[in-house]
Amino acid sequence: LSAALFPWKIHDTKSYMFTLFIQTWTSIIGASVCVTLDCTFAIFSTIVKMELHLLKEKFKTMDFSSTNKQIKYELKKNMELYDNIVKITFAIQKIFNYVLLSTFINSIILICLTGFLSTHTVIDEQADLSEKINYVYTLGYFGYLLFQVSVYCYYGHQIMTESSDINEAIYLSN
Repeated sequence: LSAALFPWKIHDTKSYMFTLFIQTWTSIIGASVCVTLDCTFAIFSTIVKMELHLLKEKFKTMDFSSTNKQIKYELKKNMELYDNIVKITFAIQKIFNYVLLSTFINSIILICLTGFLSTHTVIDEQADLSEKINYVYTLGYFGYLLFQVSVYCYYGHQIMTESSDINEAIYLSN
């Protein structure tokens, strides 16, 4: 079986250490790229969410008892801020659109595959230690994929909620 997976003899100590190093190194790089992408998306989404929240509070606390000129100035300033938030959101969407879509779809497919694999793996007293370790790794990967998809859904929902709350804040303003 190892001849099919590796084109060299991995039973030799040098070959085994080389193979282990390469596999570990590529796994660390792959995981770092995925986590960095997720964190960057979360940071940008949080910034947009907070800007929308601040704008919502500005609309809620507008003083309509002042002069028309002051009211128009405040409305103009708030609308310019809203336009800037929309521009930032479109820029973020342009940067992450296809990357997040492909990552999201791949994560959903991998959730299905690892879920299927984990339900069809039989672990009992007679199972080999490597099978048990592989099962634990599969469950860990399954958990990571669920977490990744939930991060994307959570931050997307937060932006959508804050954006719709602006309309409500304008309607309920003084």
